[in-house]
Amino acid sequence: MAKSHSGKILIIDDTQENIALLVEILQKKGYHISAASSGERGIVIAEKIKPDLILLDIMMPGIDAYETCIRLKSQKKTKKIIDAHHGKIWLENHPDGGVLSCFIIPNQQNE
Repeated sequence: MAKSHSGKILIIDDTQENIALLVEILQKKGYHISAASSGERGIVIAEKIKPDLILLDIMMPGIDAYETCIRLKSQKKTKKIIDAHHGKIWLENHPDGGVLSCFIIPNQQNE
């Protein structure tokens, strides 16, 4: 029997297929999932639910992951949330980007 988790995860991604896939995988593991399709909406949700982890896409219309992260880190309720970013760009251009933890979600077969 698979281990069940009770953590809250917020997915912020403008691609609905990515959200659906992550929700399917993570809900089966017992995580409580919330999702937003924009950085602006993700900030609002994060303030309300105080997730344990945010999975954040880098390239989004409106405010991108960088600005979303800056805004999350500037607010008292969300400044301690661990952020995870999609793509190698974040690590290459923002090695001290204010995140507590960062990992890569592969977006191509060979990653």
